[in-house]
Amino acid sequence: MVLNILTNEYYALKIQNPEDNSELETEYNNIIYLQNNSNNSNNIGKIYDKFVIKLDNIAHNCILFELLGN
Repeated sequence: MVLNILTNEYYALKIQNPEDNSELETEYNNIIYLQNNSNNSNNIGKIYDKFVIKLDNIAHNCILFELLGN
């Protein structure tokens, strides 16, 4: 869980291990496809952003999701 200090809103942040980056890309593409092509897109958690961060000089792909629970 992460907090946007400008809006005081919470989000879910997924940080992927670099060796699994292709799985994260597949997950992202599948969710975006479902959001855009589903009659029940209200039942799919929203994705707000996809980005890369560096931790210990290693690039990690991340997805910022709607927070669905505590």
